[in-house]
Amino acid sequence: MNLRVLICGEEGDAQRCVRELRSRGVAAACRVTGTRAEFAQALAEGWDVILSGYRMRDFTVLDALKILKSRAVAAPLLVVANAIGEQAAVDCMRAGAAGFVNSSDLTRLLPAVEQAVKEAQEREARDRAERERSREMESHRAMVQHSLAGFFRSTISGKLLDCNHAFASIFGFESAAEIKALPITKLYRSLADREALIE
Repeated sequence: MNLRVLICGEEGDAQRCVRELRSRGVAAACRVTGTRAEFAQALAEGWDVILSGYRMRDFTVLDALKILKSRAVAAPLLVVANAIGEQAAVDCMRAGAAGFVNSSDLTRLLPAVEQAVKEAQEREARDRAERERSREMESHRAMVQHSLAGFFRSTISGKLLDCNHAFASIFGFESAAEIKALPITKLYRSLADREALIE
């Protein structure tokens, strides 16, 4: 397993994490940062996972999480520290931490890293698919709006939900907004025509 790991904390603690990962067969390319400025600068390099102590020299893990959020960094952050208290743990989770590993027992580090990376990859895949769907929908909407053919959407009960300009023009309206104020049943010669379409 190849991982790019950004570590926030003291050099000694960071090296313990690196040794643990490498002893479990992980090819870990790591960088250690100890200050806010170093951390912020390192983010530009791109990382698979971030390991952070709770309190560094001039900032805390909560500050680190705020920076990640402000920059829309997708890499998950795991807090690696001794017991920090229930409220502090809740605050970290609310701020976006992917999980916790007790620094006195690093045997849980690799499973936690693997889980955090997997969840981040799945989340990115979902976001990418959603962005693609949004682009396709926008492209389809633009095509429909500029089409010379009339298109509309309505409920079964007859409420007109949407239509393009061509559809409005067919019925003598200047805009889609005008025609959408009418029940769609008004646009048929008879209710029988409407019922036949629905069937």
